[in-house]
Amino acid sequence: MLKNPVVLDTLHKYGTCLVIDTKAIIANYNLVKEKSQTAEVSWVLKNNAYGLEVKNILPIVKEVNCQHIFVATLLEGIQLKEFADTLGYSPNVYILNPILPNQQEDLLANNLIPVLNTLQQIESWSKFAKVQGKKLPLLLHIETGINRLALSRDEVMYLYNHQEILEALDVRYIMSHFATASINNTATMDKQYNEFLDLAKYLPKSKYSLAASDALFVDKKYLFDLVRPAIALYGAIIADIQQQLTENALYLYSSIQQIKTLNIGEKVGYGHTWEAQRTSKIATLYLGYADGIPRSSKNAKVNIGGYACPIVGCMSMDLATIDITDLPEHLQVQGAIAEIIGENISLEDFSVSTNSLDCDILNRLTRRYPKVCI
Repeated sequence: MLKNPVVLDTLHKYGTCLVIDTKAIIANYNLVKEKSQTAEVSWVLKNNAYGLEVKNILPIVKEVNCQHIFVATLLEGIQLKEFADTLGYSPNVYILNPILPNQQEDLLANNLIPVLNTLQQIESWSKFAKVQGKKLPLLLHIETGINRLALSRDEVMYLYNHQEILEALDVRYIMSHFATASINNTATMDKQYNEFLDLAKYLPKSKYSLAASDALFVDKKYLFDLVRPAIALYGAIIADIQQQLTENALYLYSSIQQIKTLNIGEKVGYGHTWEAQRTSKIATLYLGYADGIPRSSKNAKVNIGGYACPIVGCMSMDLATIDITDLPEHLQVQGAIAEIIGENISLEDFSVSTNSLDCDILNRLTRRYPKVCI
């Protein structure tokens, strides 16, 4: 990756660079598609494509001809649709978060499909459809055990006993969400799976969606008609499987801005949380918690020229300090490139070392890094 001239030019100009490997993302999508068998594959692009920016990821989504996209909010949906139009691309776009009655006109005008989670939302959307004189699409989200947004059993039974509410609507999918797929807890997953099937039988005949990134690698029975991957597409270790099935698609680099020699007993950073136990070389990198690197990065390491260098001291807003004492001298130079995530340090490795989740880390990488798609 560091042989790529665009990457090198960006690093030399800005000091940091987040590289998005298009080929790796496409390979991961194809792997997910293979694992999904007959189920269609959607793409979750909420939070500006998990911080990687829709403008960078949506052209890839179009290239693989993905026809289903999930976002969190109405505004995200409108903005995504506007950009998709410039690409000549018209996927189905679903809005996961609650929809208010005063947003219904915007949904209709932008051809967006709501995921409805409460009886009140469904009744309101049904009344709006009757006023429009046509069946309007939606996804029904039913509660199976995660206990967040979703229709309760009582609400499902109410709809069953008042079928006229849904007669005005086009139910595209019935969906739910696993609570324990990331830790591969199949006992709990099976309980949710059975609850899903039991509740769905009281609703209009429709397609089903249950599996997100982790669940689709656990058991093929969870696949149904549509899977909803996100983190898997960028190279995360999934479903608590202790090997990386997908290709790493992200590379985060910074460069040494300054090097200082510290004597025994000298300390580094706010709070003086790190003290030199020997004569030490401390390098400062141009990145910090404002760039999405957690302040909990006390056990994290970066890689310079194949050598691991620990992050030391308290992470600053804009700067990180690393111990390069054990680096070969020819690498102890200003401008030397440090890998934070990449060939030697996976997204999973870095998230574990910072006591974070890989999904959390990915969503944090949204700040000031110049991003390069290759």
